[in-house]
Amino acid sequence: MKALGKFLRLYLRGTFEPYFHIEEKGDRSNTFDLKLNEGIINDMCLRGICSLSRVRIETTKELSATTISLCLQTTSYPYSTNAHLPISGFPRELMIEDTVSPGT
Repeated sequence: MKALGKFLRLYLRGTFEPYFHIEEKGDRSNTFDLKLNEGIINDMCLRGICSLSRVRIETTKELSATTISLCLQTTSYPYSTNAHLPISGFPRELMIEDTVSPGT
């Protein structure tokens, strides 16, 4: 976690803060960004913890897939249409996971 914090610190430039982009797949109107501000990144570097506020993700359908990407810049990458770096394991159906009880 500390190494990840040091890596993310490299991307704090001016007013830009790295962030997670959360989006319902197929519905670009249902998106939001979760900023990794300097305080969060400093906690990662110094204390080895990532303390994010609780996030409520809403989808239009129970079986909708959700994507989460890490954004380290505002401009697109070469051979890409945006600055989103996909998180492994996504997209996935989060609402199904929330309704399944442990051990089943």
